[in-house]
Amino acid sequence: IEIKTTKFRGIKAEHFDQLIAYLALAHLYGVDDLSGKPRIKNIGFYLSRYGNYLEFDLEDILDSPGFREFLKWFGPYLKKYGAT
Repeated sequence: IEIKTTKFRGIKAEHFDQLIAYLALAHLYGVDDLSGKPRIKNIGFYLSRYGNYLEFDLEDILDSPGFREFLKWFGPYLKKYGAT
């Protein structure tokens, strides 16, 4: 869940992209102090100024060839720039 405090009631594309990047990092490297890699099934935004919560099912994204291709690109991209 990403908490956003903004004057806008909706989610911008870059906010969604940010959560997809977090999802990719969890798939590539896991989450600190957890054994194994968790299976994330949903992502969501809480718009704190308005008290709204939006949730998205990730089944179609996680199983898509596009996401797998993104992971193949993202891991080496991060290593190229020294991300750990």
